[in-house]
Amino acid sequence: LIERLLHESNDQPCESRPSTSHSAVWDDIEAFERNTILEVEQKLHQLDNLIWGKCIVMEKNARTAKAYFRSNSVRIDGSRTDFDGSKFGLRRYGNVKRDETGETIFDGLGEGLDLRVDPTGDVLLRTSPEMCTVWISRGMKSEMVERGREVRLFDLRSFKNSLLERETNGDQRRNLLSESIVYIKFTPAPALSCPLWFCLVHLIAVELTTMLHPIGGSSVSTEEEASSSVSSTRSKNAPLHSPYTPSTSPSSHSSTPPPPPILKNGRNHKLDHEYASVMKSLSAARRESGGSSPKTSSSILRYSSSSSQDPQPRLAKLSLPPP
Repeated sequence: LIERLLHESNDQPCESRPSTSHSAVWDDIEAFERNTILEVEQKLHQLDNLIWGKCIVMEKNARTAKAYFRSNSVRIDGSRTDFDGSKFGLRRYGNVKRDETGETIFDGLGEGLDLRVDPTGDVLLRTSPEMCTVWISRGMKSEMVERGREVRLFDLRSFKNSLLERETNGDQRRNLLSESIVYIKFTPAPALSCPLWFCLVHLIAVELTTMLHPIGGSSVSTEEEASSSVSSTRSKNAPLHSPYTPSTSPSSHSSTPPPPPILKNGRNHKLDHEYASVMKSLSAARRESGGSSPKTSSSILRYSSSSSQDPQPRLAKLSLPPP
């Protein structure tokens, strides 16, 4: 079900964290993002189809734990509860450099916060009324989340629009991949200075970006090429990824099954839907411009907006600028 990694060379869940290794420490946030995205891209083919997100827990510039989310809802708090798929106790993972400020933040987490993925692929965050203040961050910008309020942490449709708006050069590809990462902090300081913080990587967003803008290649340019591209990598009934073998290590919560995933057909099904939607928008915009690439993104975004309807009212959404 879940993979927690405390070292690059160890793919098995760890019961406690030893001293921080050099490979798990970063001096700047851009290097952290590059390493995080690279590791995600390298492991995507190993992940179960139902895993939708990756969480990295940090104390200042040192990583203390990693986990892959499969359950539709995950509670994150400051307890010592082992990760059972639906509850993640951050205090379980030791850090010999943790100071008094860090301990105070753990105490202030209270009942914690909930991360939830909905059927559209959006990620929602709800904080408990009694917990410490939470900040959401992308790039250098942060915004405080009101206690007890649910906000849309990641909007997959907005991300898809960003894919359509951006050029396809290497710098823009890196920027798009960076937008698949959201930071949750417990102080307003920059991430690498926070006593406790974690980031969430949206795996569908990463895969969609890498499919449209592969490394060392051009993006797929037509709906027909898109269909061919998907079918060439897997057969009609075959999964995109090889099966992921869950850990058999004992857990204090192993007898309690996690809630069923809300993405019932898995990450691949949602990815195919979004990929086809993007290519349909691109093809429609090219037809409007007489077969050539549109000079602006306005017509592309018009087709993109009209091709999908929101199944439910939009929740409060953070007004964060792009990185």
